[in-house]
Amino acid sequence: MTSTHRFRTGYTLIELIAVVTLLSLVSATITVSFRRPLLEARFSSFCETLLGIDDRARSAAMASEVSGQIVFDLKNQAVKSSRSNDGSLFWQTIYVPDGLRLVALRTRHGRVSDDSVVLPVSISGATATYALNVTSTAKSRWIIVFGGTGQSWEVEDEKEVEKLFKSIRQQGIDAD
Repeated sequence: MTSTHRFRTGYTLIELIAVVTLLSLVSATITVSFRRPLLEARFSSFCETLLGIDDRARSAAMASEVSGQIVFDLKNQAVKSSRSNDGSLFWQTIYVPDGLRLVALRTRHGRVSDDSVVLPVSISGATATYALNVTSTAKSRWIIVFGGTGQSWEVEDEKEVEKLFKSIRQQGIDAD
């Protein structure tokens, strides 16, 4: 007597399509869930780098007794610092990472959103007080740096930034 049982040696097309569909759904879910924390980390890292440039520009001006400058190039999404006041010696340049954007810079003189802003750094390490708006798809923050000390803090609302600069104008306490 012969056996009529056949053993399957492969998968059907429907089974393969189901597995591929499930794998693509899982990978899409993982990608979406990691995107936000990655963008948050990139945002925090960039803000720390910006404050580091400010601190190093102040320290370099005091140590070398040569004034310098910090240039916020909003059009090209870059921040540069230099040791000479005429900008001929740039010693650090950073570019805004993907997913982030420098939207505006605010000083007591006004708001700039599409040009370069040059902040002089005096030999005493002082700059004008400024606020820089950094945005991502996840959030938008104003990083405020007090010109006399370099102390910084973050706010979400531009109205708070406006109140600060109104107070600075009224009291005449800014470095520039």
